[in-house]
Amino acid sequence: MSFQVEHIHLMMVFRHDLNGHEAAQPYANDYRSPDHLEVSKGRLDTIDDGDTDADGFNETEGCYVLKSAREAVAFTLHGRAIPRMFPAFKIKDWRGAAPEALAPGGEKLAAGKDFNAFVREGVLLLQIFRIIKDHVSVSIPGP
Repeated sequence: MSFQVEHIHLMMVFRHDLNGHEAAQPYANDYRSPDHLEVSKGRLDTIDDGDTDADGFNETEGCYVLKSAREAVAFTLHGRAIPRMFPAFKIKDWRGAAPEALAPGGEKLAAGKDFNAFVREGVLLLQIFRIIKDHVSVSIPGP
């Protein structure tokens, strides 16, 4: 007997140590003041359902939304003033498989350990399991 799985994996990480206002404050600051990504390949999608103020951050889903260029997506994520807490991205018009490795700011990350990535129907969902405290260049290679 076979069946087809009809779901997308949950991309959000729920921390076990968010006990109290002080522990939750960095997450609230990040959500209330999302970054203005500097996109060098691809572009921000400011009309995605759930992006309440057309800034490229979907407040409903808690992720940045981009449209891919043919060869890749590349952008700078700014975390110096407001740390970016386990940032998530939805990349539309994605061609190919999910990436197996990333190197934001030169740090080598492995899929399944340092970030999660999943592709379905031309949409790449990706979440980095790091707190970004600096300005980092992120490049997601295409097929």
